[in-house]
Amino acid sequence: MTVSTTPPPENATIFALATGLGGAIAVMRISGPQSRFILQNLCSGALPEPRRASHRRLRYQNDILDEAVVLWLPGPYSYTGEDGAELHLHAGPAVTMRSQKHSSHMARARRSPENLRAAPFSINALI
Repeated sequence: MTVSTTPPPENATIFALATGLGGAIAVMRISGPQSRFILQNLCSGALPEPRRASHRRLRYQNDILDEAVVLWLPGPYSYTGEDGAELHLHAGPAVTMRSQKHSSHMARARRSPENLRAAPFSINALI
């Protein structure tokens, strides 16, 4: 998987690990217009209620990726003002690498959460 360091196009859906290596939990954030589609694919169509942490079995095709806590963060009431999702995964290298690999089929990888969007956070997230 190639990680991009150039700014994504405005309409690109991107993802990045938001936590460092070595912990028990890895948080992967997804941001952009295809976030809902990606989360529905990973959760086998079982999208959680907005802004409510939910336990889901993550799958890609027939491959079980992890048992995870997921959040669906629809825009404009999100940090970036656009649709987003968070996956709270087991932090083992096999789980995080497979989750990133399968997400890269549907979105662009980013190096860090600071690069999710260059724009400041959305004021709608505070309302």
